[in-house]
Amino acid sequence: MKILFLTKYDSLAASSRLRAYQFKQQLDPLKFEVEVKPLFTRYYLQNKFNNKHISLFYLVFLFLKRILSLVAVKNYDVIVIHIELFPFLPAIFERLLFFSGKKIYFDYDDAVYHNYDMSKNVFVRLFLASKIKFLMKRSDGVIAGNKYTEAYAKKAGAINILTLPTVIDIHEYEDKYPSYVPKKRFTVGWVGSPSTAKYLEMVRLPLEKLGKITPVTLYLVGARQNLNFIIKNVEIISIEWSQENEQKALREFDVGIMPLFDEPWEKGKCAFKLIQYMASFLPVVSSNVGMNAEIIKNRKNGLLASNSDEWFDALYKIYQDPDIRKAMGRNGRKLVETDFTIQSRLADFEHFINPAETISLDQGLQNLAPLNSYSIVTIGLNCALTIARTIDSVLLQEILPMQYIFVMGDSQDDSNNIVMSYKSHIVEKGIDFILLDEVKGSFAAIPSAWNRGIEMVNSDIVAILNSDDYYPSSKTMPNVLYNFQLNPDCLIVSGRINHPNSSALSIGMNNLRERAIGAIGHKILFPYLNPYNHPATFIAKKLYKKIGLYNTNYIVSADYELLYRAYSLGYKSSMNNEVLVSMEPGGFASQNKKIGRKEAYKIANSYTKLNLLPALAFILRLILRK
Repeated sequence: MKILFLTKYDSLAASSRLRAYQFKQQLDPLKFEVEVKPLFTRYYLQNKFNNKHISLFYLVFLFLKRILSLVAVKNYDVIVIHIELFPFLPAIFERLLFFSGKKIYFDYDDAVYHNYDMSKNVFVRLFLASKIKFLMKRSDGVIAGNKYTEAYAKKAGAINILTLPTVIDIHEYEDKYPSYVPKKRFTVGWVGSPSTAKYLEMVRLPLEKLGKITPVTLYLVGARQNLNFIIKNVEIISIEWSQENEQKALREFDVGIMPLFDEPWEKGKCAFKLIQYMASFLPVVSSNVGMNAEIIKNRKNGLLASNSDEWFDALYKIYQDPDIRKAMGRNGRKLVETDFTIQSRLADFEHFINPAETISLDQGLQNLAPLNSYSIVTIGLNCALTIARTIDSVLLQEILPMQYIFVMGDSQDDSNNIVMSYKSHIVEKGIDFILLDEVKGSFAAIPSAWNRGIEMVNSDIVAILNSDDYYPSSKTMPNVLYNFQLNPDCLIVSGRINHPNSSALSIGMNNLRERAIGAIGHKILFPYLNPYNHPATFIAKKLYKKIGLYNTNYIVSADYELLYRAYSLGYKSSMNNEVLVSMEPGGFASQNKKIGRKEAYKIANSYTKLNLLPALAFILRLILRK
């Protein structure tokens, strides 16, 4: 696979270096051919950092060079654009790129969208306020550096999002806690750039106060060389950034700091300085803002400060107690090793840009012992009128489940009381009764609830039966188990559904769909529609363990995505011609067909190599109102 990164800057800028060039170095060259093409050169960036004049003709040259580079996109499979193609210009060239038939992803590690939607310039707000939202919505995927940008992307309409913080290469950092050597001066360290040096003003008074108690050095890496910054009682060392200088300085620090303003732009920061400090076994002190707070709060790896007094108290505490300094350093390093290294997150990136090929099929998985046990997962919200029928249909099965797992929302009716009224009856039948609350504040409530239930399953097979569906026969689950045993190489069994209260037109359309699947075959139909009836689809728990749970970036079509994922990876399924589930019409998917069509197009487009097929499928769904 050929990947082209179109970055804003060259490798001198941390964002490009860590979110593009680092991936180029780490991606397997046998699987990926990677090229990085920056818009702005090192010469431009060095002049910008040093406040030197940059010729308008040179800028025009750089823009023309970027335009010419777009001609070459035909040679690549995936295009990853850092932020946008051209800052402060309308998305003209991005629009053209969307018609290239290539997979287009956008990467955001800063709240750059606020340069437009919160600009003081009325014309910028008028013409560019929705630019980044448009790019996020139209892209094949958005790579968000933190939860703040993830939320912005979701609000913009993006349905395929990877939250990927800026990560380090752990091999570039010391792998053992450094032996502590007492020093005459307590060294407070800061790593940044000329554009972020403005935040240092926040720690001027705390450091001045600390300097009256003990000798203090403020060690700056990456601030402007002619930075006019003086603090009484504090020695200031300022060096240019280079990888060698940075690593040398980190070994001199006693504590790493990251002051930030509590404003929208800062909430889009990815806390990378903190990650660097923690990777170096350093305790950290940070402003209580955005991702910084998420990384530090309740993790015993550092302290948060919201005002000058809190900054002083935090720095003084770390200065005074070497044991706390050591414990925080170790805890921070452990966190980084788990969540913030290229080694731990590279697979996430690979799967995101190429989901159909990055996970190889484990043939041994399909040859394990027969699947004999099952668990029911029922999710419900305000379902008092139907859930008793659902539960009764389960308890009437000739082969009973090992577990009955309920994931219930905050219902306004009697749903939860009805579920609890069945508890003793369920337990008497030898079934484990499990009642869980829904995932609060989830973007995709239904797939999130499914995932919550599936995580509790201890049996061989997961049977999802929503609270308005039911089994029409006591032989439904015996039939399903028989199918799994009859087809030991299959990890999915799917059957037919009926709609007892549907209109004649709906029944006719469903019958037409069933005949199409039977005549054409479900494999051929995947790019056009989901050939499985999800309410009547039963999946082995070990398949979820292998390929993951439902993708909560999709609120309507998460079932289609998971099944397409399994199909693309080569996992086999068995189609049962029996009616296995009765399903009430008018559910969530029926009420949100427009969203479903859009999600289905995105999913099919990400898994098929023929980009025309998803477009045809989208038009077909639009005509049929499916």
